[in-house]
Amino acid sequence: MRDQILTNKEFLGKIIPKTSDNYYDSKLQGRYKVYIPELMPHITSDKGIYCKNHIHKYRITGSDDGEYGQYFPLHPGTYVIVKFQANDFNSGYIERIISDYKENTNIEAQDCITPIPSEQDRDEQTILFKTPKNNNIFYINEETKNEPNTIYLIYNRDKDGRNTVFRINESGITTWTRNNNRVRISKDLNIQIDKNKTEYIKNDVKVDIDGKQDTHIVKEVKLKIDDNDTIHILGDVNITIEGTCNVYSATAINCDAPKVNLNCGKASSTPVNPSIPQTVRDLGPKETPEYDDNNSVGDKCDDATDSYNTGARSENEMMWSE
Repeated sequence: MRDQILTNKEFLGKIIPKTSDNYYDSKLQGRYKVYIPELMPHITSDKGIYCKNHIHKYRITGSDDGEYGQYFPLHPGTYVIVKFQANDFNSGYIERIISDYKENTNIEAQDCITPIPSEQDRDEQTILFKTPKNNNIFYINEETKNEPNTIYLIYNRDKDGRNTVFRINESGITTWTRNNNRVRISKDLNIQIDKNKTEYIKNDVKVDIDGKQDTHIVKEVKLKIDDNDTIHILGDVNITIEGTCNVYSATAINCDAPKVNLNCGKASSTPVNPSIPQTVRDLGPKETPEYDDNNSVGDKCDDATDSYNTGARSENEMMWSE
C-alpha cells in the first residue's frame, strides 16, 4: 500500500506564480512547477514540484520525420489535476486543467478581456482557443443571442477593442482591422464580382503597373475630379469616338503643338480590343438563396459580446466544491 500512495490518486494543484524561484524548467522538458496542498501542507503556495505537461494527448513531439503535433502552454494560477507514474515526486504529470469547479465561475467562450459568470449561450458557443495576455480568440457561435451562426477569429483585443477581426456569417465574410492590410501574390489574381462593387478611400491612391492595362467597360463611365488633373503620356495617343465628341470649358481651351492638323485625314479609327482573361470560374447563383440580399453585416464588430464585459472573476480558493 505504501507504494501506491501517489500512483492511485488524483491531486488538486495550482501552477505557482512566475515570480517564484525556479519557475522555469532547467532541464527543458516542458515541466511546470505545481503547488499541491494535500502533499505540501507545511510549505507556501509559491513552491512546489516539477510536473510534465500532459494535458494534450496530441502534444507536440519529435520523431524520425521531424517535429509534429500541437502545443498549449499553461499559465501561472491555473488549477490542475496532478497524477504520478510512480511513488516518486519526480514522476508527476499534469493530467488536465480544472475550471468551473466552484460556484459562480462558469466561464464560456467569451470574447472579452474580463469574462464574467453567465448562463447565456453556455451551450451555443464553442471556443477553439483563447490566449490570456492579448485575448486572441477563435470561436464559433451557434444559436446565440448575439450574432448567431458566426465564426470569429479575433486578433489582439485590448482596452480599445478588437484590433483585427475575421468573421464569417450568413451575410458573407467581413474583415476589419485598425492596422495595415498588406497582400502580396506571387502569381495571378482572379476576382469575379457578380453584382456591384463599392470602394471608399479617404486618402491618396497610388498604382504602379509595370506591364499593360486592359480595361473593358460595357456601360457608361462617369468621372468627377474636384481638383486639378494632370495626364502625362510619353508615347502616342489614339482616341476613337464612334459618336459625337463634346468638349466644354467654362474658361478657355488651349492647344499648343508644333503643328495642329484639323480634317487632314491623318487620324484613323483605332479599335481597342482588351485582352481580358476569362479564367475566373463562374460560381453561379449563391448556395443559400433563402437569405436576403439586403441583410446587413452590422455597423461594427465590437458589439457581438460586449454585454459580457461588465465584471471580473473573483479569486478562486484552493478547495474542491462539494
